[in-house]
Amino acid sequence: MGAIIFLLILALLKDYGHGAPQEGITVCVSLGLMTTGGTQQCLDIDECVGIPDICGKWGTCRNQGCSYLCTCPNGFRNSGNGQTPCADIDECNTDGVCGNVGICQNLISSYWCQCPAGFTNFGKNQAKCVELICDQYETQPGQTLPGFDRLLSLLRNNCLGLSNSMLPGPTRLLPTGDVLLTLLVNTTDVVQLGLQSNGHRSSSEVTKLLRTIEISIRLIAPLLTENVTRIETNHTEVEIMVRRDKTPPKGPISLTNENTQLDTTWETVVGDDQNYPGFAYVVLLSYRNLDSLKDHTSHQSQQLMSSAATVSVSNSNTTYLPQQVNLTFHHLQGSGQLSLVMWVGVVVALTCVFLSLITTLWCRFVSRKRRGGRRLQQDVQLHRK
Repeated sequence: MGAIIFLLILALLKDYGHGAPQEGITVCVSLGLMTTGGTQQCLDIDECVGIPDICGKWGTCRNQGCSYLCTCPNGFRNSGNGQTPCADIDECNTDGVCGNVGICQNLISSYWCQCPAGFTNFGKNQAKCVELICDQYETQPGQTLPGFDRLLSLLRNNCLGLSNSMLPGPTRLLPTGDVLLTLLVNTTDVVQLGLQSNGHRSSSEVTKLLRTIEISIRLIAPLLTENVTRIETNHTEVEIMVRRDKTPPKGPISLTNENTQLDTTWETVVGDDQNYPGFAYVVLLSYRNLDSLKDHTSHQSQQLMSSAATVSVSNSNTTYLPQQVNLTFHHLQGSGQLSLVMWVGVVVALTCVFLSLITTLWCRFVSRKRRGGRRLQQDVQLHRK
C-alpha cells in the first residue's frame, strides 16, 4: 500500500516539475495526503481514481480521506482491513451445504446443488437435496379413493421430474405448487360430497382420504412460491406457511380457520437444525363434511362435535418434538344434541339439589319433634313423684 502511494506521488511530482521536485511541495505519505503550493495545504489522494481495480473486478472502492475501503457484493469477501480485492466465496468448502448426497458446484458469487436420481431440492438450487419416494403416488385398486386418480398421477409425474428420473416422451413443463394445491382442494371437495351422498362415511374411507392428503401435501408445500397460501371453499379450508431462509427460522406460528386453530413454533416445524433442507412449512387443512363416521363392523355411527383436520409439518421426525403443538377445536354450530344433553344434565342436577334440601328439612323436623316429646314425658314423671 505504501509503495503504491509513493509511486503515485512521484508521478505527480514529475509531471509538475518535469522530473525535478519543486520548492514548497511537501508529501504526507503516511496519511495518504500531500501538500502543495505556498499554503502547505494537504490534499487527499483518491486511491479509487488512481487505481481503478484496487478492489478487484467485483468490489466497489470508496474513498475515505487519507484511506479507502473496498465493499464486496453478496457471494464475495475480502480479508484484512477492507483494503484488499474482493474474491469469490467458495460455498462448496462448507460441509453439508448440499446435504449428504448433493454435489456442490461453485459459481461466481453463488453455488448450485446438483441432486442425484431419487433426490431433489424442489427447484431451489441452493437448498439441500432430500429424498423423494414416488411410488407412494401410484394408484392402487381398492386403496385409492375414486376421484384421486388424476391428482395422484400428476403428483407422481412431478415427483419423477423433480427427482431427475427419465420420463417417457419429450420433456414437459411440470405443474406449479399453486396449481397442484388448487387441484387437491377441488378433488377433496368432490370426495367429501361423494362420501356424503352415500349416506355414511366409513372410518376406512376417511383414513384413505387423510393419508392421501398427507402424502400430497408433503410434495406440494415445498413447491409453493408465496410465504402464506390460503384456499377456502364450501367444503375445505387450507392454510400453508412456508419459509425459505438460509438459516432455520425461529419464533411462534399461528394458523386459524373457521373451527380450528393451530399454535406451534418454527423450531418444532424444523426439528434438527442439522437436517434443515433450506425450507420449512406447516399446514392446517380442515374438512367441513366429515362430521360423522360409520363403523362397518359394529354398524354404529359416531357424530363428531368438531371439524376433522390434517396438520402437516416439514419435520419428518415427529416421534420427538422439541416443543408442543396446540390444536384448539371449536364445536360445530347447530350441535343441538350437545345442547340437549347439557340442558337435561342441568335439570337433573337442580332436581337432585331440591330433593336433597327437602330431605334435610324433613329430617330436622322429625328430630326436633322426637326431642320435644321426650322432654314432655320427663316433666310429667317428675310431677307425679
